[in-house]
Amino acid sequence: MELILLGTGTSQGVPLLGHPNDGLDLSEPKNWRNRSCAHLVCDGAHIQIDAGPEFRLACMKFGVPAVDYFFLTHGHSDHILGMDDLRRFCDLRDGKAIPVWTTPEGKARIEAIYPYGIRPQSSQGYIALLPELASAEMTLPCGTRVQTTILPHGPRFVSLGMVFTEKNPEPESHTTQIVATFPPKRLRLQKTRTCLSSTLCTARRIPRILILKKRSPWRKQLARKKRFSRT
Repeated sequence: MELILLGTGTSQGVPLLGHPNDGLDLSEPKNWRNRSCAHLVCDGAHIQIDAGPEFRLACMKFGVPAVDYFFLTHGHSDHILGMDDLRRFCDLRDGKAIPVWTTPEGKARIEAIYPYGIRPQSSQGYIALLPELASAEMTLPCGTRVQTTILPHGPRFVSLGMVFTEKNPEPESHTTQIVATFPPKRLRLQKTRTCLSSTLCTARRIPRILILKKRSPWRKQLARKKRFSRT
């Protein structure tokens, strides 16, 4: 299982527009952050979680080769406005629609923004999406088990949280290891079965999102981190 964080910025991105950004080292690449989204490779499938405005650029930067399934946590613009760039991944599927799972609000937003893309098959260069409501428990065609739950997102909104469990974990999965590899900047989940993904709104929330169900020397190190570089 491999989790690639394509974006860990705020809903406005980092650094902020029209902000003096005093004390923020803009020569540090980590302080230039895309809107939040993530890419999960599990059981041989490519699972995309959200697609913000920089989705295409992030896919180019991190070398995302395919998208087989898509999960939309909620319908806010910083999580949904990059979905039109799924068109290239539809081409790689011979125009076959990409299944999308989300909340009722997310489904309504997809249908409102991309009415031209709601179809089982597209012609070359156009998107084809099949949005559905996420079930509490589901198994993807690749065999990955997905458990979903509704999480609060601010005082008025909700977001979809997901737990992904591999069908075929590595035999030595009694140990959970999280290894950051640079370059490229990726967070690898090795020898593990389960990964929890939530809204991925800000970098400082990452330790809350990655829940390790097995003992690991990395667990305490993640828990100690109170914040990341930010504005």
